[in-house]
Amino acid sequence: MQSLTAFYIKKFISFFLEPFGLSLLLVALSILLLHQKRTKAAATLLYATLGILLVFSYPLVSDALLEPIERSVTTKKSIPPRIEYIHVLGNGANEAYWQPLSSRLHEAALKRVLEGYIQYREHPGSHIVITGFARPDRNESYTDVAVSLLEKMGVPRKDIIFTDRTKDTEEEAKFIKRLVAGEPYILVTSASHMKRALYVMRKYSLASIAVPTDYGEMGSIDLLYAPSLEALKRSQRALHEYLGMLWYKLKDFAGLFKKGEREED
Repeated sequence: MQSLTAFYIKKFISFFLEPFGLSLLLVALSILLLHQKRTKAAATLLYATLGILLVFSYPLVSDALLEPIERSVTTKKSIPPRIEYIHVLGNGANEAYWQPLSSRLHEAALKRVLEGYIQYREHPGSHIVITGFARPDRNESYTDVAVSLLEKMGVPRKDIIFTDRTKDTEEEAKFIKRLVAGEPYILVTSASHMKRALYVMRKYSLASIAVPTDYGEMGSIDLLYAPSLEALKRSQRALHEYLGMLWYKLKDFAGLFKKGEREED
């Protein structure tokens, strides 16, 4: 299991490789250059920042980035009637205790939990598995909120298995592997994340049945759509997944997945 420090370092680096973080970094560098009286270099970086924000906030670009990964995996038309586990991957929640549970889960988290509940209802006798990570500075984790919401929706506590110690997809794969023992199970996560999630699950010899949700692609866009913050968020989402897949490919090339499998078996 990776250390907490390594986890935060990975998050920090990935932030500055994505459009918003990269833009902040370029602005900071341009301010530094202005203090050094290097106005031409500072102006170049500012122009680059503006270009990055304009390009990635254009809906046609965000959809072009999202479409290949969101449409690469679809739900199977036929799912085995006997499914024991429905694995809902982690996301996030806030600590605004005065809000209803449905508002406290992040948008992606709410859609994942809702889809997990739908699959639970469609497969009597199954269990919902909720995985996530409890940050040391928080009193309540995404997992806690998700479990509470499922109970409010009528899912008995005995049918919910959860952990708040999985920091990323690979640790979630290790956790579910202890439960399913190679049997088919339903995997629920955001459509943009599903391709990467399946890549990791297969490295751990898991028979995952993909049920993607939380689609970001708009589908029908013309050239007249103006740049928007929502499109920038969708671009961020797509590039986060491309970077994540690159990271796992590098780990695979270095043989680190095989090491992880031997430790778990």
